[in-house]
Amino acid sequence: MVLPAMPKSENLLEFQASAASTSHYFIDAASISIEKDGTVRYTLVVKGSGGGENISYEAIRCDTLEQKAFAFGRRNGTWANAKESAWRRIQYKTGNLQYAVLYTDYFCPDGKPIRSPKDAITAFKYGVPYGQPPRTRN
Repeated sequence: MVLPAMPKSENLLEFQASAASTSHYFIDAASISIEKDGTVRYTLVVKGSGGGENISYEAIRCDTLEQKAFAFGRRNGTWANAKESAWRRIQYKTGNLQYAVLYTDYFCPDGKPIRSPKDAITAFKYGVPYGQPPRTRN
């Protein structure tokens, strides 16, 4: 697997995982891809209120409601492969709400993967009208 370039600040799209969270969540627009197996891959950046930052390259499998981390960003700008890279069920629980939000609002809005990265980027930038998942015309 080819890992994406480290995210650049100008490509970060912020989203809210929870009104109660003090962290800020971002997706690197340049890293969003839809794979042949139907998974949506992306780089997630989480910035904590204390100044810490976590970067991970991950995927969501829409048909099974699962998430997987492939690699984590290091301080020196390189990737480290995830030690445990298993698919995990996305649960709507405090502490992991970012995955539920990504699944529902951006990457799998109707239980199916978005058709293009542009669909997700549009949703991050402008929101999605209720009941109308983002879809580009083919």
